Formats: sequence, structure tokens, C-alpha cells
Amino acid sequence: MGRGVTYWKGAGAYTNTDTYILLTVINKYEEDQIRRIVEAQDPHAFVILSEGMRVSGNFERRL
Repeated sequence: MGRGVTYWKGAGAYTNTDTYILLTVINKYEEDQIRRIVEAQDPHAFVILSEGMRVSGNFERRL
């Protein structure tokens, strides 16, 4: 999709299993595309979508 992704190494609070947490910012028109990509890579992925947030800082805006 041409978007940047940030990741953190995390661990499950209950299982203490190592995992990676991926974060990207998309616009509302890209939501279906990102869902298809994630589903194809990991059908059991835990995904949080948050609408109406403001993003600021050092990023490249491509709309």
C-alpha cells in the first residue's frame, strides 16, 4: 500500500508469548484493502481500527 509501518516487540500478558505489534495509519478509503492484506497474511490477527483520531508529527501525508 506504500504506507509506513512501525512495530514493537511485545509479549502476551496472559501467555507471556513473544509477538510483534504493527501500527500503521491509513485513511478510511484504505480500510477494506488493509483488512484483505492482514487476513491473507494472518487469518487470526487481532486488529484494532480507530476512526476519527488526529495524527501529527514527522510523517509523509499521501492523500
